[in-house]
Amino acid sequence: MKDIARDLGVSVITISKVLRNHPDVGDETRERVLARVKELDYRPNLAARSLVTGRTYLVGLVVPDLLHPFFAEIAKSLSDVLRESGYYLIVSSSEEEPDLEEQEVILPLAGPPLTSSFESKNNKRLTC
Repeated sequence: MKDIARDLGVSVITISKVLRNHPDVGDETRERVLARVKELDYRPNLAARSLVTGRTYLVGLVVPDLLHPFFAEIAKSLSDVLRESGYYLIVSSSEEEPDLEEQEVILPLAGPPLTSSFESKNNKRLTC
């Protein structure tokens, strides 16, 4: 973003506002920024953005079996809806193993699980 800002003679904040579709940027400036972004094939670093905003725009889905058509259709449909809203879907399979499912949910979040349909070996039920 710094390079684009320098090239166009605007601030990094202006570039950021354009990329977030903020309304207080003039049409001419917005067009110049978007043209330069397209020319450079610039893509925001989502990891860096999440550090600043506290949002990852990622949604995780853990299914028992990736090859089962039912779960594949759920993943596809969910991904389509999320993408329209600017979110991304990460899919993982628990292979119908309760402990693996627990790891798939807890480790990436470093917190309590969000949902599950199994009990782990230590009889801890993983539910919403």
